[in-house]
Amino acid sequence: MILYQCECSRCKKQFEELIAYKDRNKHIPCHFCEGYAKRVVTPVRFKLDGTDPAYTTAWDKWERIHRKEHTREPSGDYDSLSPSQVDSLKAQ
Repeated sequence: MILYQCECSRCKKQFEELIAYKDRNKHIPCHFCEGYAKRVVTPVRFKLDGTDPAYTTAWDKWERIHRKEHTREPSGDYDSLSPSQVDSLKAQ
């Protein structure tokens, strides 16, 4: 059973109706008058705010990728280099 928002074509009142998936295309009788109602498309009532690690937002993903790029240390073995070579690498 799915909860649908319905609007009567006669009296224009809106109401919610539990309708089985197999009956979703049948006529829906109005609760207030003798008319028939149709399903109304309504906005989704949930938000992915990034607090759940399973559903991160696009901004969190972007920030995580770019944070890794900015905190990356230069790789290499400085022990085998002379001090002037190390300084030139750090200046780059």
